[in-house]
Amino acid sequence: MALLFGSGAVVPSSARADSDGNAHCKALGSFRIAGGTLSSVQPFEAGQYRPPVPDPPYAPRIEYSQLPPFCRVVGSLAPTRESQIGFELWLPADWNGRLLQVGNGGAAGAIVYSALADGLRRGYAVVNTDTGHKGEGGDFSWAKGHRELLIDFAYRAVHEVTQASRKLTTYYYAKPPSKSYWSGCSTGGRQGLMEVQRFPNDFDGVVAGAPAYDWAALMLLGMKIARHVGTPNGVPVNKLSVLKSAYLQHCDLSDGLADRVVNQPARCSFDPAVTLCTGTSGADCLNKGELAAARAAYAGVLSPSGQVLFPGTGPGSELEWGAYASPQFHIGGSFYQNVAAPDAAVDLDSVNLDGLLPALQSASQAIVAAKPDIEAFFAHGGKLLMYHGTTDGLIPSGSTEKYYKRILQKTGQKAVAEHVRFFPVPGMGHCMGGEGSDHVDWLAALEQWENTGTPPEELVGTHSDPAKSYSRPVCSYPNVPRYAGAGSDTDAGYWRCSTP
Repeated sequence: MALLFGSGAVVPSSARADSDGNAHCKALGSFRIAGGTLSSVQPFEAGQYRPPVPDPPYAPRIEYSQLPPFCRVVGSLAPTRESQIGFELWLPADWNGRLLQVGNGGAAGAIVYSALADGLRRGYAVVNTDTGHKGEGGDFSWAKGHRELLIDFAYRAVHEVTQASRKLTTYYYAKPPSKSYWSGCSTGGRQGLMEVQRFPNDFDGVVAGAPAYDWAALMLLGMKIARHVGTPNGVPVNKLSVLKSAYLQHCDLSDGLADRVVNQPARCSFDPAVTLCTGTSGADCLNKGELAAARAAYAGVLSPSGQVLFPGTGPGSELEWGAYASPQFHIGGSFYQNVAAPDAAVDLDSVNLDGLLPALQSASQAIVAAKPDIEAFFAHGGKLLMYHGTTDGLIPSGSTEKYYKRILQKTGQKAVAEHVRFFPVPGMGHCMGGEGSDHVDWLAALEQWENTGTPPEELVGTHSDPAKSYSRPVCSYPNVPRYAGAGSDTDAGYWRCSTP
């Protein structure tokens, strides 16, 4: 897509922070975008901006009053007759010379202001898109009968916004970005992998956390967990802690420390049968029906012969199953009923869920980002940094490990050593949270990799709760963190990354 710019002199980038910067920002409103519009262009002084809607409760806390001055550009793109791809581009007065695009979560449908704010504070020209629709994160009703909108969500919106924001940024600062990065988790991780696979020249570096790349299987997993948690025959949400506590009691010491973090989950086998009530059913145990429901949730997506097609989220992740049980996040059922089988009369409470996989796969072809042949991304020096919490209860960390191994098998050890890193994060939940070191500056790690040419092998993570003094190393796969045996086990300085 080409941008048709209006007339006018280009203001040198050194003038952006002075009084002329506001006038130059406002002048962007006269730009014409082929197939799109800029609906609002507004300068903000330091600390002046406030988001139009509150951040969701799970978003990182952002002090908007501390944001630096910037030019806020709000626009939309229409690559097809049906498309209306909303985006926001924030252009800081003190620019670091680079462009950052940030990702979405769930079914997207909104601008992620907290992610824009984080990028702005770092000095990036930063952009985000709603992917072409307005809606809640678990709702796909907007996609029913709208194939072009689904393609916008799948990949087109991100690519179109990437191209448009690069040209707008180049005009505003009178020079192109020296580097372009992507950063996102969950759906944002999938979007990053999609860019690597489908548009390998869009970004120099990609951070993809907990990527929802195997979309059909993930939607089915969400439907299975929703059936078996918080339902009359399922595990009550308030008993999910019974499963997690039992897991930690059995496996916490497998790495030598009683710290509620299991560094190598695969090395400790947990049988949820230990939670079975021995007498009267109570709040601290599971009855037979509840135990069977828990086993079904752990099982993942199975073939008719019982082969695991997509892993479950694993022991230790149980508390996050409650999200799938929430009516606001029945994302799998919404996708099936609105996209995969919009005309089918199916009772999702009783149908054989595993039998729905073919329809989900057919409907998800444009959304799946599972191709391991990403040599075109490597060809221009592209760098891919993936991470995943081991106690993620929404997207199984085993799925990212599987994708990493497929890249390795397809492209070879040498290419992966130069261009890919995968960091499992012990004890971290979905993108954040949990008992482990869930706060890692992934973007800074990508920047350092880009600047030095040396891939990251060991990063320091902290706990997102500022009241909790906690730091530990996060290790590049397959290495794992090990306590040195002396000093504080909450200080990363007394840990090392080593082979498992």
